[in-house]
Amino acid sequence: MSHSVKSHITREVITNGVTNSFFNGVIAWMLLKEIETITLWQEHSIAIDMAATAAILLFILTVIIIPLNRSKLRKGKIIAAEWNPASRLHRILMRFPQKLWQQGLMFALCGIVLVAPISVLPFMLTGITEMTGSQYAIVKGVWAGLMAAIMVIPMIILALAPADNKPTLASA
Repeated sequence: MSHSVKSHITREVITNGVTNSFFNGVIAWMLLKEIETITLWQEHSIAIDMAATAAILLFILTVIIIPLNRSKLRKGKIIAAEWNPASRLHRILMRFPQKLWQQGLMFALCGIVLVAPISVLPFMLTGITEMTGSQYAIVKGVWAGLMAAIMVIPMIILALAPADNKPTLASA
């Protein structure tokens, strides 16, 4: 991966992490500040909220990040990412559908199947089963920022993959 692609991804990671942390934290605080207790597993719980947020946020990020980065690529503002079929991430991304909304659904699915369970695991391991609305707003802001920062990386790599190096599912 070239230095310019790495610096672009680093800038996007920071921007998306900070932005999503701030907005998700503020929105959660506005909605939850009066709630005394949010549980880990019951109705309107931390686990359900994290799964829903992971799916929705990753879908929205996908339909914003991929077109913006493809536009920058077309305009020559950024170069194509080096595509390495030996890379596990690149092999996974090769199998993603070509349509943007389908890519959004794939990232949303990753949010539900991978991100949400990994995110709930620390609560389970530490025995945290409930918190106040304000506490959860802080946790959610930090969590959403970290999730966005991490997940924009494969989105950008997918967007910047050179068309001639990215086989379709049929030829992979």
